[in-house]
Amino acid sequence: MLSLLPHFLTGLRLASAPLLWWLIVDFRFGLALICVGFAMVSDVLDGWLARRFGSPSRLGAYFDTVTDFLVIMAGYWAFVHLGVYPAWLVGLIALAFLVFLLSSRLTQAIYDPVGRHIGAVLFLAIAATLLFQDLMIQGVILAIAAMSLAVTLVSRMVFATLAIMRPGGASDD
Repeated sequence: MLSLLPHFLTGLRLASAPLLWWLIVDFRFGLALICVGFAMVSDVLDGWLARRFGSPSRLGAYFDTVTDFLVIMAGYWAFVHLGVYPAWLVGLIALAFLVFLLSSRLTQAIYDPVGRHIGAVLFLAIAATLLFQDLMIQGVILAIAAMSLAVTLVSRMVFATLAIMRPGGASDD
């Protein structure tokens, strides 16, 4: 039964995505900040619990990753809706996620240490945007988010290239 707890937490985080969007577009930034805080804490806890109770799986890792993507997208779409950030940022987030999904099929493990940090940066950027409604700070947040996404795109492309160039190609695992 405890082995289902990580999936339950991930499911709760998934359910928080539309709530986060609504809280932001309804200007309930304090509650949205709590929602983002929950997403960040549950993201850390579900992985730890899965490893602790011996239930990590490839499917669970994808569920976690897709959930993080959807929560992050909900936050940024809400900011785009309010005119805080440009729509191309959401496109860049989607592109980075797509590249991750495609390149993760090249090996057995889908863990991406760079992507994990970029996810944390994107979550923190949502929180910072909620805390600081200053155009200059939001400009800095936009630059950090865009640079982080560029780093993860380059990282995944290097990863994919190395995986393909390995003797035996990507099917080596």
